Amino acid sequence: MGDTTARAQIGWTSGTWSNTFYLTSWFPTGRYERGFEPNTGKNHYGVNLGWGVTYTEPNTKLEFDSAIGVTFNATNPATDYKNGDDFIWDWAIGKKFARRPSNFDRLSPKISVKAPPAVNEKARAPRVLTKQKRPGQAGPEAFVHSSALKAL
Repeated sequence: MGDTTARAQIGWTSGTWSNTFYLTSWFPTGRYERGFEPNTGKNHYGVNLGWGVTYTEPNTKLEFDSAIGVTFNATNPATDYKNGDDFIWDWAIGKKFARRPSNFDRLSPKISVKAPPAVNEKARAPRVLTKQKRPGQAGPEAFVHSSALKAL
């Protein structure tokens, strides 16, 4: 069993725009043993705050999605290692193929059926906001700083 997560979110749709704000936390309840692979837990607490927005073009049914989030990580007590805090920007472009029933708007705020992954374009741009601390080292050489841009 992995770590336990808790999530709270609120979302709404207004016309062609949909928004979601969320808060996700994880708790170190998964199996973790130093030097063992694979571990099913992170062995540290963390929290992620984010906002996602979708615009659906009404004539072409193209969807433009974007989400930003910040993750704050605590130190792993077994290794005395702290992952850096991350900023994530995800985006996607998709096409809706399904039609909604005429009474659907009053039953649910949003339905989305996207094209298969081959038709969607996605990207992810993670950025480490804080430096990662290496255990047992002091001074500026104790920190590792990284950033990446990768396509999914």
